[in-house]
Amino acid sequence: MQDSFVTDSALQEKLYNALREHPMERVFSFVYDDRKYFVKRHIRNKRWRLRFGGQHGYNREVNKMKTVAQACGLAPKVLVDTPEYFVTLSGGDTLAHLIHPAQADDSVLEAAFYRAGQGLAKLHAAGFSHGRPVLRDIVYDKQSETVQFLDWENDYHLKCMDDKVMDVLLFIHGYFREKVVCPQALTAAVAGYTDTARGQATIEKAQMFFKNKTCLMKSLYWLARFGWVDLLALTMTNDCLLLGDILKFL
Repeated sequence: MQDSFVTDSALQEKLYNALREHPMERVFSFVYDDRKYFVKRHIRNKRWRLRFGGQHGYNREVNKMKTVAQACGLAPKVLVDTPEYFVTLSGGDTLAHLIHPAQADDSVLEAAFYRAGQGLAKLHAAGFSHGRPVLRDIVYDKQSETVQFLDWENDYHLKCMDDKVMDVLLFIHGYFREKVVCPQALTAAVAGYTDTARGQATIEKAQMFFKNKTCLMKSLYWLARFGWVDLLALTMTNDCLLLGDILKFL
């Protein structure tokens, strides 16, 4: 991976000051010329090395972001990259931020989630998968009405499941993990995804995954009674896909 450098000396100074002010933070932001930038560090401790693949995992994330940004604009453009950190421009508010009651605006929310579903489908159509498209890793810009996907370090693959199907399941599962009752948002996201050429086929594959796991899901429904968030979200994802009407179980 080649280093890139800031040509604006004032921006460079602001970046270096931000790095000094946040010596222990892996991800942080700073503002320059009324624009918000994010810095993400490559952490070299043992935990991150084991979880995300060390330098190789870091390089993979940066390279994938560059490839996706160039191919379809659904990842932030990497403005600066070094072996220690990279810098991107903010692409808007996360869906996790927008969906909570204090921020909720129905028209903005539905537009954001529709674009998110549509964006995920376009990402898949371009030949990419994200790995974990949860609400905190998807941003929406209200002015341009565009979405971008963040956090490309996840490299999960299952032999028994298409990567696109996994993305869809993790998106819906991530929605239910937020514990916010906002069915119009999820409905808009599914509509955005299925309004694309191949979206409906991927949704049907996700439905088939649960249809083929009836015995397993019965056990998980029983375990979900203990209140484990991930299991509750998984059972609700199952209901969402198989019932087809979100309002039936919210």
